[in-house]
Amino acid sequence: DLCNSIDQPYADFGVVQNNWCIGEYINIDLQTLYPHGRSLWLLIHDQDTVFQKSKNPEPFLLQKAGHYKILHTLVFAGCFYQDSITFKVSAMGAAILDRNLYLCPEDSLVIDLSTLGLTNIKWFDGDVSSIKTIDKVGKISLTYVDSNGCDNEDMINIGARFLPKIELGDDVTICNDSSHLIVINVGANDL
Repeated sequence: DLCNSIDQPYADFGVVQNNWCIGEYINIDLQTLYPHGRSLWLLIHDQDTVFQKSKNPEPFLLQKAGHYKILHTLVFAGCFYQDSITFKVSAMGAAILDRNLYLCPEDSLVIDLSTLGLTNIKWFDGDVSSIKTIDKVGKISLTYVDSNGCDNEDMINIGARFLPKIELGDDVTICNDSSHLIVINVGANDL
């Protein structure tokens, strides 16, 4: 049989990583041993065909997490050949910093990332530790690699809260069954 007598063509996927991250481009630059055959490339995401091309596709932006398969089909000299590779795309990590926060004077905030399995942590000020003490207001940001190997960044704003200045006036003696109206003046900046 002719199809079994010739060397079976294959797609050279090169060195393909098994885990990709959303936002990365995958460049499917694949060559076959029989360039004159008819090729069909499929990129399949969780059973759905993402694209189908008859030549090497352009770099493709990975926008969905899940399992992918690249399938190459070649028809050459009346014979049908297939080669494929599968890989996983991980979602970006969830935000690890809390919502925007406020600090009172003399207060500080300790952010502990040591139990999250993160690597390559780099804070806004160049610090690379997994435990960070924040004692100033402003934008707090960091970059890191999550447990899936994906690059991430996160940011919060730290604002200032000041205790209002309240003046109650002079001391007053109040007898039983009496009342006294206390007026509290609070400035607009103290609210």
